[in-house]
Amino acid sequence: MKPIERVSIFIKYLGASISAFENKIGASTNAIQIAIKRNSNLKDETLINILNAYPSLNAKWLLQGLGDMLSNQKEIVNSTSHSTVPDIIQIYDLVDDLARCKGANNEELANRIKRMIVSFYSHYTKINERLVELTSLSKKVDDLLSNSD
Repeated sequence: MKPIERVSIFIKYLGASISAFENKIGASTNAIQIAIKRNSNLKDETLINILNAYPSLNAKWLLQGLGDMLSNQKEIVNSTSHSTVPDIIQIYDLVDDLARCKGANNEELANRIKRMIVSFYSHYTKINERLVELTSLSKKVDDLLSNSD
């Protein structure tokens, strides 16, 4: 299976439209749509953009089909020091356990909850990135105001 096929699986897992996915990774309109239809290879830059836009996506799975679709707990915890992330991972693991329980509805419910968790984590990451930018900008403004006195 090629990475583009795994991208298609991931988009379906997210429950996102292909155009929303393209927008999020900064791809041109219909680039991913066409690649999926043609079963084309993706450029390295596109793969990097996907992994940057979705930090919980397991790079080994995307590139080689190895492991789980989503990064394991240690990889996510090592990528950030925020205390909320372990809570997210703990919830994700509980949902994963739920999916293994017998009952057809459990798997569907678990997948929906997992998609929400992935989406939440993505938004959480963006908010933290913006906070770092704003903190840096605030410091620059303070420095400029101090120098103007």
